[in-house]
Parts: sequence; structure tokens; C-alpha cells
Amino acid sequence: MPIPQTASPIIPARVLLKDAITETIRDAILSGELAPGASLTDIWVAEQYGGTRASVRAALRRLAGEGLVVVRPQVGTRVREVTPERTRDALALYRGITESTAFMVAADLDDDDLARLRERAEGMRQAQPGPASVAAFDAFYDVLLVRTGNRLLHDFHTQIAAHLTQAAAVQGVAPLYRPEVDAVLAAAGARDAAELERAIDAHFARVAEAFDVALEAERDK
Repeated sequence: MPIPQTASPIIPARVLLKDAITETIRDAILSGELAPGASLTDIWVAEQYGGTRASVRAALRRLAGEGLVVVRPQVGTRVREVTPERTRDALALYRGITESTAFMVAADLDDDDLARLRERAEGMRQAQPGPASVAAFDAFYDVLLVRTGNRLLHDFHTQIAAHLTQAAAVQGVAPLYRPEVDAVLAAAGARDAAELERAIDAHFARVAEAFDVALEAERDK
């Protein structure tokens, strides 16, 4: 007797709408379209980006969980401010996770991983200043995160990268490709965990310098 086929579950439209609004607002924050400190009322967001007030509130709660907006009772919701301290903290976390991950997965990198690293290194080389430079930088190191197979770690890493992307939009960070990337590629190709960790540390030191330069320029405006 044939097994009856079950119909695909119907996803409520409000769920899809909430996700779409969340993504739209997130993109607006990370691109700098919504500036740090901008007020986000339910009515204004619904008018600007569509959706119901209920779906907007759900989207803002999710973005608050990601740290991109701040919700204060009796005050309202605002895009989180970008501060030098927060930017440096995010970069330090990103650096620590990336170096630990590299040490853990170096021996397991396959030829496809290495090809992706080379391709994304070229993308980093060609990236424009600002959010695009962070996106290319994150895509490069994402190869290592994916290799772990740990979705929670990957999602946390992506969330930290979002803070750096927002900072780059505000501060105009220069492209993050540096000669140290070649050392990262060489160490990855050799599957040398210790050398890969050292090469990544050297690259992140240069990336930190790029953010510091941008922070100083922003402060002097």
C-alpha cells in the first residue's frame, strides 16, 4: 500500500512578513541607511518598510536580541550607537573565535575549502571601503567557521560581524585585505594549525589598525 504523501506545511504569512521586515531593517542598519541613534517607532517602520505593527514589533525584538537596536521602556527603540569601545570589543571577540576555530579545523581543510579561501581572498582584495570590506573579510573567514559544522558558533560569529559591518558603514573602514592574507592562505594549504593561528593573528592586528584609523578620523570630524 503506497504511503500517503503529506502536504507541505503552510507557513503563516505573518511569519514570512516578520522575517522579511527583520532582514530589511537589518540591511538598512548595516548599510548606514538607518544611522546610529535613529528612532524606530512601530508606526514609522511600518510606513517606511511595510508590514503590520505586530510584525514590526516582532522584528525589532529580534534585532534587539542581535544587539543592533536598543529597546527602552517608556523611551522607545533606537538603532544602537557605534562606539570605539564596542567596535574594539566586537573585533576582539571575532579575532578570538576565528583563531581558535582555525587551530581546530586546520588539519581537516580540504581542496574545496582552500579553493574557496583563495577565491574569497581575491574578493577581499577587490572590495570597496566600508561595509563591503567587512563583508568580504567575513566571507573569507567564514570558510573556517563552516568547516566546524557548529551552527551555533557560526551564527554567533555572524552576529559579531554585523556589529563590525555597522561600524564600517559609519566610520568608512578601508579595505581589509593585507599581505598577511597570503600567509593565511599558505598556512591553510600546509594544514599547519599553529602557523595558521599566527598568520590570522597577524592579519587581525592589521585589521585592528584599519579600524583604529577609521575611529580616529570619525572622532576628528
